Amino acid sequence: MENHDLYSKQWPIEDIEANIYRLSLKTILYTQRITAKFAVKYILTTDEYACCVEETYYDINDVLDLQPHLTREEILCVARRLYAEKHPNGCH
Repeated sequence: MENHDLYSKQWPIEDIEANIYRLSLKTILYTQRITAKFAVKYILTTDEYACCVEETYYDINDVLDLQPHLTREEILCVARRLYAEKHPNGCH
């Protein structure tokens, strides 16, 4: 899967995740319908998957503008849940 493939159809989120290092976050945001979990995991909480500096600047407002099916509350709920799973004993 390459970036140009994202323009032709909606791909299962699992396929996008499997190819995340080969894809542009910008292209994903503009062409695919992503989940709140995908947004938190790959776009909002890390720069690891960015293929250029521009992609490190995306914030929750950008995601909400480009993914209107998502809500701020949903994204924040997922972020809290993923944080709790990663840090079961809370903040240190």
